[in-house]
Amino acid sequence: MNEQQRQQYLDAMGIQPWFPRYILPEAKPSTTCEWDWEVWEAEHQPAAVAEQPQHSAEQAVTPAPFKPAGKPVMRPADILGETPEQAVETTTETPAENVTVPNKPVKPAERFRLVTLSVNDDCLVVSELPSTGMNQFTRFHERLLRNLLFSVGIPIAPALQPALFDWPIAGNRADQDEQAAHDAVHGYLTNQFGLRRRKMVFLLGRNCVRYVLGPDTYFDEARGIQDKDQQTTVITHSLDALMKLPAIKADTWRDISPLLTRNS
Repeated sequence: MNEQQRQQYLDAMGIQPWFPRYILPEAKPSTTCEWDWEVWEAEHQPAAVAEQPQHSAEQAVTPAPFKPAGKPVMRPADILGETPEQAVETTTETPAENVTVPNKPVKPAERFRLVTLSVNDDCLVVSELPSTGMNQFTRFHERLLRNLLFSVGIPIAPALQPALFDWPIAGNRADQDEQAAHDAVHGYLTNQFGLRRRKMVFLLGRNCVRYVLGPDTYFDEARGIQDKDQQTTVITHSLDALMKLPAIKADTWRDISPLLTRNS
């Protein structure tokens, strides 16, 4: 047996050969073993397999044709009394009511914060504030608001109590889309501050206008003064935007200055 055959036998038996890298000191010489492979191969000859004709094996694996038992299966044309052409036309028709139309994904409303102040019995002010951080209604916001209303002749209560509204509402598992935000804001102002009975309402800020008047209202187009149902709505920039961008104060004055002629 050569070395390659020996390695194949050992690998087949799962034996990992070990080869010494050097001769250990005082080690005895290995004994050689002569294996009579000719005698072993003669005793372990594989049994002869009788050859069978190929066609017999093919006949053995060929399945028998299927024959349905009982009555023959009738075609739809036979049952309905239709011709094959009519049956094909009937089966190819698809009812319109079975066609499903995918639902349009709902766009969630962005985060926003509103502050509401009742400056007197007839006037309500709603302004937008930053939705992140600890940005509350400060004394600087109040001073700017008082100056703004005083310039157009609107009386202001000595003490103002700001009320904050944050969206989305914490812990609310209902829909959070823009229409839901509009309904929540409108209901909040109506129930808590009597929005409908106010003769004048100031809406200050883009998101304030969007979620008080409706998601389809555009801030730039709605700016100015609007009269509807015996209520005057004044739309202009938010108090926070006026503090950060003094250049837009001129635009704000153009939006609210027509009130001077009404209050004079």
